[in-house]
Amino acid sequence: MSLDEPEPIIRAPPFHQVSDREAVDRLTDLLADLGFDPAADGAPGEAPDRIRLRHCRFLELAEEYGQIICPLHWAC
Repeated sequence: MSLDEPEPIIRAPPFHQVSDREAVDRLTDLLADLGFDPAADGAPGEAPDRIRLRHCRFLELAEEYGQIICPLHWAC
């Protein structure tokens, strides 16, 4: 390769296409790992319209400083 040639672009292999259900499962697993205790609404085996977060991991702070914590958390 000469100095005039650009370096080749190295790309990662593409990810596989995921189903709606697999995407929901991955998301709820991540949210569970973060402490939000997620619950997907809807029929079993189908992608839900909504995922409810049943635990606020900032609850202790929000009870005392809710006017600061909640808007900051919602903005994330």
